[in-house]
Amino acid sequence: MKYRMIVFDLDGTLLNTLKDLSSALNYGLKKEGLKERRLDEVKSFIGTGIKNLCIKGSNGVRSEEVLNHFRDYYSCHLCDETSVYPNIPTLLLNLKNRYILGILSNKKNDLIQKLNTYYFKDIFDFAMGEMDGLKRKPNPDMIEYILKKYNLEKKDVLYVGDSDTDIEFSKKAGIDYIIVDYGFRDRASLEALSPRVIVSNPLEILAYLGE
Repeated sequence: MKYRMIVFDLDGTLLNTLKDLSSALNYGLKKEGLKERRLDEVKSFIGTGIKNLCIKGSNGVRSEEVLNHFRDYYSCHLCDETSVYPNIPTLLLNLKNRYILGILSNKKNDLIQKLNTYYFKDIFDFAMGEMDGLKRKPNPDMIEYILKKYNLEKKDVLYVGDSDTDIEFSKKAGIDYIIVDYGFRDRASLEALSPRVIVSNPLEILAYLGE
């Protein structure tokens, strides 16, 4: 096998979290008397963490207050309408026990743990979100931490994501990557960034790996 570890982004790659993120953002905006956002607008804001989502969603107006409301709401409703993308379970079951599998996300680590336990119990070897002391994507801090922990080299890892942030992250980290176009970015916008590989179905990852 060319790789020893496969690491996945979460939002837009493994899980469609758009509706729950949108509900939480609009809850915060409504509490502050601000204009609520359409689903397509929220989709375009996702990718650089919840704080930036709230800043973009509020146009910088009372964004800290919006963020606090968001967190209060989302922590209780993060699994209301979130779903696993089609064919992800089949993909993961094919990869499990053959690769070290992980999640690496800009979401807060406590939320990542909840989502991982709820949707992927006993599948992933590790799940990691934003934590103190490590800069979030596109900074390579988190993957460098993981590589050191598992005593792996960059060539041993394949990263799977769905956004411009994931492309930038992979390039900065110097690791191979695959981008999916069924998530929060359309294929045209992804192609404009010239990623090395784009897939439209998770099972295409198996073909890429020669499985």
